[in-house]
Amino acid sequence: MKFEFEYENIQFFLELVENKGYYPHPITNPMSEEELDGFDSGEYGFFDLFIISEKNGEKLSHYKPALALSFDPEDMQVELEEILFEENLLEPVINHWNYEESDLGPKWKKSE
Repeated sequence: MKFEFEYENIQFFLELVENKGYYPHPITNPMSEEELDGFDSGEYGFFDLFIISEKNGEKLSHYKPALALSFDPEDMQVELEEILFEENLLEPVINHWNYEESDLGPKWKKSE
């Protein structure tokens, strides 16, 4: 599933790809048995999130693995919005752009 939006003057292109091979480790997993039953029944799945951001013709890529989301497209969109803002997943992207644009950005990118 793909999403596109603009936030903080940055164009975002998001793609969710189901990660069929992922299953949380029982010892480190914060989910209850009831929550895991939703995954076993096919109601929920784990998805990898690919974030491409674009500003002034340049692009940056970011990745967040194993997000637990519903398979229902409407629910998935709502859940993704909540995750993006509650877990501040866009903050590192915005910070990366701020760094790129600052005097502290990569030296190879600076003109002499």
